[in-house]
Amino acid sequence: MDMLSDRTGCRHFVMVGLCSGASDGHRVALVDPRVVGVVMIDPPAYPNRWFFVRKALNPFRVVRVAVRSLRRRSKPPAGPDGKSEIPAVRIHKPLPVGEFASQLEKSTVSGVRYLFIYLNRRDYNHRRQLYSLLTPATPRQSIAVVYEPRFDHTLIFKSDRVRVAEHAVAWLLDLPPNSAAREAA
Repeated sequence: MDMLSDRTGCRHFVMVGLCSGASDGHRVALVDPRVVGVVMIDPPAYPNRWFFVRKALNPFRVVRVAVRSLRRRSKPPAGPDGKSEIPAVRIHKPLPVGEFASQLEKSTVSGVRYLFIYLNRRDYNHRRQLYSLLTPATPRQSIAVVYEPRFDHTLIFKSDRVRVAEHAVAWLLDLPPNSAAREAA
């Protein structure tokens, strides 16, 4: 951002990231007042009670549970120490829900706007799910959510990538031209 500011005179930036990159963009917005927006593509999701209700009412759930059970039975045998020979490694650990909600409040109150684009995930199943974790002081108008349940996490299809880019561009065009609240912070 320093280099771009020096070369172009830009004073405001929008961070864009996919998955853990979305979380990285959020973290930059918390510490750098030049960031006025964050596009978070398929960031960590936080299930709420409606998530579990929708999940329980899903007619295809029984089939998925059965398939998952069969897959567990076909996993590689455990090693001599009783652990699987293929360790499960979590690369990105999401923030606790309360901490994330508090950070969103802080950054949106200071003027940062967010676009969350959720794709096909097991832990996000309806467009308004994110709003349930927000604190009462978080300005809702600073957060937009798009839910594309048929899109793959890595956006392997060009048409999906184009649609996500269209969402981001439409949101960017709707951002206020000046961020006076952000500059005052």
